[in-house]
Amino acid sequence: MAVFVKIDAAFRYFGGRPEECVYDQTKLVVLHEQYRELDPNPAFAAYATAAGFRIYACEGYDPEGKGKVEAGVKYVKGNALAGEVFDDWDHLEAHVRQWLDGVANVRQHGTTGARLCAQLKATSPGSTRTSWLPSGGCCASIRTCRRRCWIS
Repeated sequence: MAVFVKIDAAFRYFGGRPEECVYDQTKLVVLHEQYRELDPNPAFAAYATAAGFRIYACEGYDPEGKGKVEAGVKYVKGNALAGEVFDDWDHLEAHVRQWLDGVANVRQHGTTGARLCAQLKATSPGSTRTSWLPSGGCCASIRTCRRRCWIS
């Protein structure tokens, strides 16, 4: 999937990957939820496993729990993208990279008081890995373990 390449590019930009990634309940990540039992998208779950991170999907219909996801989206839309026009995807990516390096990552964070670029350097794993994409594609077999330890 093309989105795996973009996530991989983000991991390279930050110099590594987190232990857990927080996602909204998009069909890309979660196919179905019932009583907080999630049916993950098998392709995305295979990619996350191969790349070595856990998926945390926000609860559906819980706007307070989605704050981590939505706040970042709102910040980028309102500050990096508002009023801009892009010729193509490469132009958009170049603009956002320049905005990250010149504005977003050098500002002082409102909650922590730290500058993000300093925080990134302090917490970066210093990985020299160039890709978190699994060689030969994603895993072929996925098993789901339910809350009561039933494996399907």
